[in-house]
Amino acid sequence: MAPNETFADFTDLVGAYAPRFFMALLAGLILGFEGEYTRRAAGLRTNTLLVLATCLLTILSQAASERLGGDPMRIAAQVITGIGFLGAGVIFRQEQQLQGITTAALIFTAAAIGMTIGFGFIWSGLAIALVVVLILQGLMPLGRKIRPKS
Repeated sequence: MAPNETFADFTDLVGAYAPRFFMALLAGLILGFEGEYTRRAAGLRTNTLLVLATCLLTILSQAASERLGGDPMRIAAQVITGIGFLGAGVIFRQEQQLQGITTAALIFTAAAIGMTIGFGFIWSGLAIALVVVLILQGLMPLGRKIRPKS
């Protein structure tokens, strides 16, 4: 059994992982603002917490495997499964249409961004967050134009 974390361990970890948490916070806020703007079920708080949590779990997975041994990808695989259930919870049927599919996809993408940043690809994670917002906002008018009129 590994010894408990000391305060010195904590300060070392903060120094090492602060850029990842900061970038995860920023990416979550970017996604969350888009969610609030379009009134999705997953808005500012949800997306920010989601990106931060998946970043934290990814970092924890890496740190625990270095300290205790094991495969750091095991936690990541379980995070993906859990996020799938979370995303499924926002999908519902209204009359003959499914609602919430884009929000569910955004939840899954936010988790992927958090994991990307958690594994240390901080600029890639931020860039993906920006691309996601461009996709969500840029394709919305096109979707409205090609959708059949009821």
